[in-house]
Amino acid sequence: MSDDRHLRVGTAQREHALELVREAAADGRLEYTELDSRVARALGAVTRDDLAMVLDDLVPSADLDQVLGESPALGEGPGYRWERPLVITSAVGQTRFGGDWLVPPFLEVHAKWNQAKLDFTHARSAGQLIDLVLVGGYGTLVLIVPEGWGVDVSAVMADQSSTVTSSVPTRPTAGHPRIVVRGRTSSGVRVRPASRFDKWQGRRKPAQPPPVPRAAIEA
Repeated sequence: MSDDRHLRVGTAQREHALELVREAAADGRLEYTELDSRVARALGAVTRDDLAMVLDDLVPSADLDQVLGESPALGEGPGYRWERPLVITSAVGQTRFGGDWLVPPFLEVHAKWNQAKLDFTHARSAGQLIDLVLVGGYGTLVLIVPEGWGVDVSAVMADQSSTVTSSVPTRPTAGHPRIVVRGRTSSGVRVRPASRFDKWQGRRKPAQPPPVPRAAIEA
């Protein structure tokens, strides 16, 4: 980089670096075991030099100046910052989240005792990568995604009695987002493509999107 290494960075630059780190993990260029460490370093970065060291082996040196420049935020509110994800908690019985909603980059799902179904059939994504962290519980997580979306469940830690299955490609087609699921499950994770019934149900009886953390609409 140039002589600007000493310049202090702001939230937008840290967020941009976090996006690149997450994309590297999703693409297999960075081990998931390294992810948390790099995220912590990026969040604690004070100068451009701090962020350059986080991205040193991920971004060509010729591009670092542009990468560390000011970048507009994707949005505001829950789900648009790593340390403030949109938290979704399943209620009694099966809880369905869906409808026409704008999905933020950071989700945290608490499937405590019952099934939590996240239906992305009619959803739009604010970014190309959605980081979904599953917090341990005894409820099953079901993800329904439209054609073209990709879902990576390779980082999910499943207990001996639980299963993780997906009939959706890991990588999305061009222009569509990718969901990376992390965390632990004691009951299971199931990922499937949207069916005709899902599309019909979404039009006939759409589930309301979660506008704030822990908002839920019973299916």
